[in-house]
Amino acid sequence: MKKLILISALLVFSTESFAQEKYC
Repeated sequence: MKKLILISALLVFSTESFAQEKYC
C-alpha cells in the first residue's frame, strides 16, 4: 500500500514538473 502512495506521489510530481517545463 505504501508503494502505491509513493508511486502516485512520484507520478504527480513528474507530471507537475513536465507541465511547468511545457509552459515555461
